Amino acid sequence: MKTRLQLLVILLLLLFVQSGLCAEMKPISSSRANAVRVKVPSLDSAGTAFFLDGEHVITAFHVVGKVNIDKSRTPPEAQLTTGTDISVVLGTGEEIPAQIVAPRLTQTLFKLTDVLPESLSVPITKDFAILKLRQKPKSSIIPNPLLRGKPLPPIGSEVVFSGYPLKSPTMLTHKGMISGITDDQAVICIEAPINKGNSGGSLLNEQGEVIGIITNREGGISKGLDELVVYINETRKRGGVAIIGVNPLDVIQELIKTLDIYISPGIGYARTIKHIVDYIDRNPEILK
Repeated sequence: MKTRLQLLVILLLLLFVQSGLCAEMKPISSSRANAVRVKVPSLDSAGTAFFLDGEHVITAFHVVGKVNIDKSRTPPEAQLTTGTDISVVLGTGEEIPAQIVAPRLTQTLFKLTDVLPESLSVPITKDFAILKLRQKPKSSIIPNPLLRGKPLPPIGSEVVFSGYPLKSPTMLTHKGMISGITDDQAVICIEAPINKGNSGGSLLNEQGEVIGIITNREGGISKGLDELVVYINETRKRGGVAIIGVNPLDVIQELIKTLDIYISPGIGYARTIKHIVDYIDRNPEILK
Protein backbone atom coordinates (compact mmCIF):
# COMPACT_ATOMS: atom_id res chain seq x y z
CA MET A 1 0.00 0.00 0.00
CA LYS A 2 2.82 2.36 0.91
CA THR A 3 4.63 1.62 -2.35
CA ARG A 4 1.50 2.38 -4.40
CA LEU A 5 1.06 5.67 -2.58
CA GLN A 6 4.68 6.62 -3.26
CA LEU A 7 4.27 5.78 -6.96
CA LEU A 8 1.11 7.87 -7.10
CA VAL A 9 2.89 10.85 -5.52
CA ILE A 10 5.80 10.52 -7.97
CA LEU A 11 3.39 10.31 -10.92
CA LEU A 12 1.55 13.43 -9.79
CA LEU A 13 4.83 15.29 -9.36
CA LEU A 14 5.94 14.28 -12.87
CA LEU A 15 2.64 15.45 -14.34
CA PHE A 16 2.95 18.75 -12.47
CA VAL A 17 6.51 19.32 -13.72
CA GLN A 18 5.56 18.34 -17.27
CA SER A 19 2.58 20.72 -17.32
CA GLY A 20 4.84 23.50 -16.04
CA LEU A 21 7.40 22.85 -18.77
CA CYS A 22 4.69 22.83 -21.45
CA ALA A 23 3.33 26.14 -20.18
CA GLU A 24 6.85 27.59 -20.19
CA MET A 25 7.52 26.37 -23.74
CA LYS A 26 4.27 27.76 -25.19
CA PRO A 27 5.37 31.41 -25.62
CA ILE A 28 8.77 30.28 -26.89
CA SER A 29 7.40 27.96 -29.58
CA SER A 30 4.70 30.39 -30.67
CA SER A 31 7.20 33.26 -30.71
CA ARG A 32 9.42 31.30 -33.09
CA ALA A 33 6.50 30.14 -35.22
CA ASN A 34 5.37 33.72 -35.85
CA ALA A 35 8.69 35.56 -36.20
CA VAL A 36 9.91 36.33 -39.73
CA ARG A 37 12.86 38.17 -41.23
CA VAL A 38 12.21 41.38 -43.20
CA LYS A 39 14.62 42.41 -45.96
CA VAL A 40 14.68 45.75 -47.81
CA PRO A 41 17.74 45.84 -50.12
CA SER A 42 16.94 49.27 -51.57
CA LEU A 43 17.24 50.81 -48.08
CA ASP A 44 20.06 48.49 -47.00
CA SER A 45 17.80 47.53 -44.12
CA ALA A 46 16.73 44.34 -42.40
CA GLY A 47 14.79 43.47 -39.28
CA THR A 48 12.14 41.25 -37.76
CA ALA A 49 8.35 41.06 -38.08
CA PHE A 50 5.54 38.89 -36.74
CA PHE A 51 2.25 37.61 -38.12
CA LEU A 52 -0.94 39.56 -37.48
CA ASP A 53 -2.98 37.07 -39.51
CA GLY A 54 -2.34 34.70 -42.41
CA GLU A 55 -1.68 37.55 -44.86
CA HIS A 56 -0.31 40.44 -42.80
CA VAL A 57 2.79 40.98 -40.68
CA ILE A 58 3.78 43.82 -38.36
CA THR A 59 7.25 45.32 -38.14
CA ALA A 60 8.91 48.57 -37.05
CA PHE A 61 8.50 51.45 -39.50
CA HIS A 62 12.20 52.26 -39.43
CA VAL A 63 12.90 48.80 -40.88
CA VAL A 64 10.93 49.51 -44.08
CA GLY A 65 11.01 53.32 -44.27
CA LYS A 66 13.04 56.42 -43.54
CA VAL A 67 12.25 60.06 -42.86
CA ASN A 68 14.92 62.55 -43.92
CA ILE A 69 14.53 66.15 -42.72
CA ASP A 70 15.78 69.06 -44.80
CA LYS A 71 16.50 71.85 -42.29
CA SER A 72 17.75 74.18 -45.00
CA ARG A 73 14.16 74.98 -45.93
CA THR A 74 11.78 77.22 -44.00
CA PRO A 75 9.82 75.58 -42.55
CA PRO A 76 11.87 72.36 -42.62
CA GLU A 77 10.63 69.64 -44.97
CA ALA A 78 10.50 65.91 -44.39
CA GLN A 79 11.00 63.41 -47.19
CA LEU A 80 9.41 60.00 -46.63
CA THR A 81 11.11 57.05 -48.33
CA THR A 82 9.83 53.48 -48.17
CA GLY A 83 11.20 50.30 -49.66
CA THR A 84 9.68 49.01 -52.89
CA ASP A 85 11.48 45.68 -52.72
CA ILE A 86 10.34 44.39 -49.33
CA SER A 87 10.38 40.65 -48.76
CA VAL A 88 9.48 38.49 -45.78
CA VAL A 89 11.40 35.29 -45.04
CA LEU A 90 9.61 32.69 -42.94
CA GLY A 91 11.34 30.34 -40.54
CA THR A 92 10.79 27.58 -43.11
CA GLY A 93 12.93 29.50 -45.59
CA GLU A 94 10.02 30.52 -47.79
CA GLU A 95 10.50 34.08 -49.08
CA ILE A 96 7.45 36.17 -49.99
CA PRO A 97 7.35 39.72 -51.42
CA ALA A 98 5.29 42.19 -49.38
CA GLN A 99 3.89 45.70 -49.63
CA ILE A 100 3.18 48.38 -47.03
CA VAL A 101 -0.51 48.96 -46.22
CA ALA A 102 0.10 51.10 -43.13
CA PRO A 103 1.15 53.86 -43.09
CA ARG A 104 -0.91 54.83 -46.11
CA LEU A 105 1.41 56.74 -48.40
CA THR A 106 -0.84 59.62 -49.38
CA GLN A 107 2.20 61.87 -49.69
CA THR A 108 5.99 61.54 -49.39
CA LEU A 109 7.07 65.18 -49.03
CA PHE A 110 5.62 67.44 -46.36
CA LYS A 111 6.47 70.44 -44.20
CA LEU A 112 6.94 69.81 -40.51
CA THR A 113 4.16 72.31 -39.87
CA ASP A 114 1.68 70.25 -41.93
CA VAL A 115 -1.17 68.48 -40.18
CA LEU A 116 -0.86 64.94 -41.49
CA PRO A 117 -3.71 62.43 -41.65
CA GLU A 118 -3.75 59.88 -38.85
CA SER A 119 -3.36 57.03 -41.33
CA LEU A 120 0.09 58.41 -42.23
CA SER A 121 1.29 60.07 -39.03
CA VAL A 122 0.45 57.47 -36.37
CA PRO A 123 2.50 54.55 -37.75
CA ILE A 124 5.49 56.84 -38.34
CA THR A 125 5.44 58.50 -34.90
CA LYS A 126 4.70 55.22 -33.10
CA ASP A 127 7.24 53.36 -35.28
CA PHE A 128 5.23 50.50 -36.72
CA ALA A 129 4.22 49.31 -40.17
CA ILE A 130 1.78 46.71 -41.40
CA LEU A 131 2.79 44.71 -44.46
CA LYS A 132 0.58 42.57 -46.69
CA LEU A 133 2.12 39.48 -48.22
CA ARG A 134 1.68 39.26 -52.00
CA GLN A 135 0.91 35.56 -51.67
CA LYS A 136 -0.22 33.32 -48.85
CA PRO A 137 2.40 31.24 -47.02
CA LYS A 138 2.55 27.55 -47.82
CA SER A 139 2.55 26.69 -44.12
CA SER A 140 -0.41 27.31 -41.82
CA ILE A 141 -0.20 30.37 -39.59
CA ILE A 142 -1.58 30.66 -36.04
CA PRO A 143 -0.73 34.21 -34.91
CA ASN A 144 -0.17 35.20 -31.31
CA PRO A 145 -3.15 37.18 -29.99
CA LEU A 146 -2.63 40.89 -29.37
CA LEU A 147 -3.13 42.02 -25.78
CA ARG A 148 -6.56 43.67 -25.57
CA GLY A 149 -8.49 45.06 -22.64
CA LYS A 150 -5.96 43.89 -20.06
CA PRO A 151 -3.19 45.70 -18.17
CA LEU A 152 0.45 45.19 -18.99
CA PRO A 153 2.31 42.59 -16.91
CA PRO A 154 3.94 44.05 -13.78
CA ILE A 155 7.62 44.90 -13.53
CA GLY A 156 9.61 41.73 -12.95
CA SER A 157 7.48 39.64 -15.30
CA GLU A 158 9.20 37.35 -17.78
CA VAL A 159 8.91 38.10 -21.50
CA VAL A 160 9.98 36.29 -24.68
CA PHE A 161 10.97 37.56 -28.12
CA SER A 162 12.46 36.08 -31.29
CA GLY A 163 14.22 37.70 -34.21
CA TYR A 164 17.25 38.14 -36.42
CA PRO A 165 19.73 40.43 -34.62
CA LEU A 166 22.98 41.61 -36.18
CA LYS A 167 24.15 39.03 -38.74
CA SER A 168 22.87 35.93 -36.99
CA PRO A 169 22.64 32.99 -39.41
CA THR A 170 19.39 31.82 -37.87
CA MET A 171 16.48 32.98 -35.74
CA LEU A 172 17.38 33.69 -32.11
CA THR A 173 14.97 33.53 -29.17
CA HIS A 174 15.59 35.29 -25.87
CA LYS A 175 13.93 35.52 -22.50
CA GLY A 176 13.96 38.81 -20.66
CA MET A 177 12.36 40.67 -17.81
CA ILE A 178 10.23 43.80 -17.75
CA SER A 179 12.45 46.23 -15.89
CA GLY A 180 10.28 49.34 -16.26
CA ILE A 181 7.20 50.85 -17.86
CA THR A 182 6.85 54.54 -18.68
CA ASP A 183 4.21 56.52 -16.79
CA ASP A 184 2.06 56.84 -19.92
CA GLN A 185 2.22 53.04 -20.44
CA ALA A 186 3.61 53.65 -23.93
CA VAL A 187 7.04 52.04 -23.63
CA ILE A 188 8.14 48.79 -21.99
CA CYS A 189 11.76 48.66 -20.80
CA ILE A 190 13.29 45.21 -21.11
CA GLU A 191 16.33 43.67 -19.48
CA ALA A 192 17.48 41.50 -22.38
CA PRO A 193 20.07 41.34 -25.20
CA ILE A 194 18.27 43.40 -27.84
CA ASN A 195 20.38 44.40 -30.84
CA LYS A 196 20.02 45.84 -34.32
CA GLY A 197 17.87 43.49 -36.34
CA ASN A 198 15.52 42.70 -33.44
CA SER A 199 13.45 45.76 -34.37
CA GLY A 200 9.92 44.81 -35.36
CA GLY A 201 9.76 41.59 -33.36
CA SER A 202 6.89 40.80 -31.01
CA LEU A 203 7.29 40.90 -27.24
CA LEU A 204 5.23 38.13 -25.62
CA ASN A 205 4.00 37.72 -22.06
CA GLU A 206 3.93 34.37 -20.28
CA GLN A 207 0.54 33.59 -21.84
CA GLY A 208 1.88 34.03 -25.37
CA GLU A 209 0.09 37.34 -25.99
CA VAL A 210 1.78 40.17 -27.88
CA ILE A 211 2.24 43.02 -25.41
CA GLY A 212 4.70 45.12 -27.43
CA ILE A 213 6.81 45.53 -30.54
CA ILE A 214 10.59 45.70 -30.20
CA THR A 215 11.69 49.20 -31.23
CA ASN A 216 15.24 49.97 -30.15
CA ARG A 217 17.91 49.40 -27.53
CA GLU A 218 20.01 51.50 -25.21
CA GLY A 219 23.65 52.00 -26.08
CA GLY A 220 25.38 52.64 -29.37
CA ILE A 221 27.35 55.77 -30.15
CA SER A 222 27.04 58.88 -28.04
CA LYS A 223 26.03 62.31 -29.29
CA GLY A 224 29.70 63.34 -29.40
CA LEU A 225 30.67 60.46 -31.67
CA ASP A 226 27.61 61.08 -33.81
CA GLU A 227 28.74 64.67 -34.28
CA LEU A 228 32.21 63.39 -35.13
CA VAL A 229 30.74 61.36 -37.99
CA VAL A 230 29.14 64.55 -39.35
CA TYR A 231 32.51 66.32 -39.06
CA ILE A 232 34.27 63.47 -40.88
CA ASN A 233 31.77 63.59 -43.73
CA GLU A 234 32.18 67.34 -44.09
CA THR A 235 35.99 67.07 -43.96
CA ARG A 236 35.95 64.32 -46.57
CA LYS A 237 34.40 66.76 -49.07
CA ARG A 238 37.58 68.84 -48.88
CA GLY A 239 39.78 65.81 -49.57
CA GLY A 240 41.90 63.67 -47.29
CA VAL A 241 45.45 62.61 -46.63
CA ALA A 242 46.42 58.94 -46.61
CA ILE A 243 49.10 57.71 -44.22
CA ILE A 244 50.91 54.64 -45.57
CA GLY A 245 47.99 54.18 -47.94
CA VAL A 246 45.36 54.40 -45.20
CA ASN A 247 42.98 57.30 -44.73
CA PRO A 248 42.62 57.94 -40.95
CA LEU A 249 39.12 59.37 -41.49
CA ASP A 250 37.97 56.06 -43.00
CA VAL A 251 39.43 54.11 -40.07
CA ILE A 252 37.76 56.34 -37.47
CA GLN A 253 34.42 56.19 -39.25
CA GLU A 254 34.50 52.39 -39.49
CA LEU A 255 35.42 52.18 -35.80
CA ILE A 256 32.46 54.39 -34.85
CA LYS A 257 30.16 52.30 -37.05
CA THR A 258 31.32 49.11 -35.32
CA LEU A 259 30.81 50.64 -31.86
CA ASP A 260 27.32 51.75 -32.88
CA ILE A 261 26.40 48.22 -33.89
CA TYR A 262 27.82 46.21 -31.03
CA ILE A 263 27.87 48.37 -27.88
CA SER A 264 24.82 47.53 -25.77
CA PRO A 265 24.24 47.47 -22.01
CA GLY A 266 21.48 44.87 -22.34
CA ILE A 267 18.57 47.31 -22.07
CA GLY A 268 15.92 47.34 -24.77
CA TYR A 269 12.64 49.08 -25.44
CA ALA A 270 9.33 47.97 -26.89
CA ARG A 271 6.36 50.16 -27.71
CA THR A 272 3.19 48.75 -26.21
CA ILE A 273 0.90 46.99 -28.67
CA LYS A 274 -1.99 49.30 -27.70
CA HIS A 275 -0.96 51.85 -30.38
CA ILE A 276 -1.30 49.21 -33.09
CA VAL A 277 -4.52 47.75 -31.68
CA ASP A 278 -6.16 51.19 -31.59
CA TYR A 279 -4.96 51.96 -35.13
CA ILE A 280 -6.35 48.69 -36.53
CA ASP A 281 -9.67 49.16 -34.72
CA ARG A 282 -10.01 52.64 -36.28
CA ASN A 283 -8.88 51.49 -39.73
CA PRO A 284 -10.14 47.91 -40.17
CA GLU A 285 -10.22 48.27 -43.96
CA ILE A 286 -6.41 48.03 -44.16
CA LEU A 287 -6.64 44.30 -43.45
CA LYS A 288 -8.97 43.57 -46.37
